Amino acid sequence: MTEVHPAAGAVRALLDDALEAYRGEPAVAARLAEARRRLDEPLRLALVGRVKSGKSTLLNALVGARIAPTDAGECTRVVTLYRYGATPRVLLHGTDGGSRHLPVRRAGGGLQLELGGTSPEDVASLEVDWPSADLLPATVVDTPGTASLSAGTSARTHAFLAADEGPSGADAVVFLTRQPQPEDLAVLAAFQEATGGRTATITVLSRADEVGAGRLDALQAAASVARRMSGDPAVRAVSSAVVPVAGLLALAGRTLRQGDFTALRSLAAADQAQVARMLLTADRFVRADVPGAPSREIREGLLDRLGLYGTRLSVTLVRAGVPDASALAEELLRRSGLVELQRLVLR
Repeated sequence: MTEVHPAAGAVRALLDDALEAYRGEPAVAARLAEARRRLDEPLRLALVGRVKSGKSTLLNALVGARIAPTDAGECTRVVTLYRYGATPRVLLHGTDGGSRHLPVRRAGGGLQLELGGTSPEDVASLEVDWPSADLLPATVVDTPGTASLSAGTSARTHAFLAADEGPSGADAVVFLTRQPQPEDLAVLAAFQEATGGRTATITVLSRADEVGAGRLDALQAAASVARRMSGDPAVRAVSSAVVPVAGLLALAGRTLRQGDFTALRSLAAADQAQVARMLLTADRFVRADVPGAPSREIREGLLDRLGLYGTRLSVTLVRAGVPDASALAEELLRRSGLVELQRLVLR
């Protein structure tokens, strides 16, 4: 692995010497060995936030595939590490110390993640290997929602971030919020304290397209809110930056298909006033009957992949002259805020 800091070699040598010195003390040697192993791993980037803050959608956008479950199923209640692997693989680590491989089930170009009959309470963590180059520089960790209705679910995230023994499970945190609450900031403050303030935290104003009630200028409104948040002393004390991100828009930009573009072009060519009325609500968009518009089934697919805001924006961009699927995907990605977040993470 390429050195990321000139001191890395010296730290490796120090840990090797310490391992030799303490090999007669198993507990200490185990902690040193874990630190030595982590030093040679990619960065561990944890996505943290309340339930429905958009963690899994953002993770899918970062990876460029729908591999993290976004519903409220059992897998969203456990800590899941997504790392690079040439072959897809899912490994379950139990709270009893045992591990077993789970079947890899593909769905829609991504992954359908299931626990194979194991209760979430009996799962210490999941490890998912996926062949995405985006996972080479960093292992991305999806954590259960903080402030969950289930105290046990929230506790898994707290335990992962602020380990009592050994290093924290994360080297850096992306904290997703729509509006920081005191208990959210307390989670980050505890994490900073546990790691001695050495770990970077980036705050994401998530689901940024909803800040402006889905208007086409919603992302500009979100950028203004993010600037105000970054000036809040309470936020600044636990976070190095605040960036607005529309996760579903970013995911659409990374996974847009030619069929999606063809459907959007049909919408753009249909009667503008009628299409505008269709796009007022998700229900209208699916149910309305407009000459020249794609079928209801295709519109349901657009809504699933782009959301209502992404569909509105895409139709507007196609009407403005965006010529093909590749150009539209690039524009959606640029507007989503994901590129800026990736830049901050790499820095």
